[in-house]
Amino acid sequence: MTKFATALTVILAASIAATPEAVHAKVLTAEAREAARVMELSVMFSSVALRCKTIGIDLQPDYAKFSARQKAALSRADAALKLHFDVQTKADLRARFDQFQIQVLNYYGTGQTDQPSCGMFSKLMNMLAEADEVGGLLAKIAEIMVVEPLLKDDR
Repeated sequence: MTKFATALTVILAASIAATPEAVHAKVLTAEAREAARVMELSVMFSSVALRCKTIGIDLQPDYAKFSARQKAALSRADAALKLHFDVQTKADLRARFDQFQIQVLNYYGTGQTDQPSCGMFSKLMNMLAEADEVGGLLAKIAEIMVVEPLLKDDR
């Protein structure tokens, strides 16, 4: 290898290692993946409730019952995502974790809603409002409804 090629290789390796993505690269664990699904499902429910309200169907009480009953599971998902994003300070919240949340909100904040879909989401929220507080059913429904979470493996 020539001196130029060796120098170029060293410079490229150093520049790649210095990028924020490389510095903060994280493997997507099963726990983080499940947490992302749960969080995305909750955002999906919230977004659908808002869209249903615009067509005259109020799902806010259903969403409130769901989120109250599943509070512990939703809190665990939030904590797992903060761990995944290595959130230690308020500044960290504005970094990748906050960017991920905005991405999820933007993704689920759009779409068309009709009476049958509002009814389906109402049933799901009410089912989860009566389910175990541990979040077992929540995790199963999240796995079905959010097949591929927006959170990706950073490798």
